[in-house]
Amino acid sequence: MRFGSCATIARPPDAAMSALAELAAHNDGYHRVPLTDALIAAAAAEHGGLAVLHRDAHFERLSEALAFDSVTLPGP
Repeated sequence: MRFGSCATIARPPDAAMSALAELAAHNDGYHRVPLTDALIAAAAAEHGGLAVLHRDAHFERLSEALAFDSVTLPGP
């Protein structure tokens, strides 16, 4: 079994950090989203803009900087 290039693994973290930097440029504190959320969003964007189902406003912010669909689930 052959696995893909390691470059594929490196892209989402780079994209996540770029997205955080872009959000930081908006205004004070706007970039304060967990790195895990940024990594999930970057991976979704890397794989063709997959949808991320969530109940977390961080993904709404990240969708401004990354090309993925942010779908907010209704709360309880």
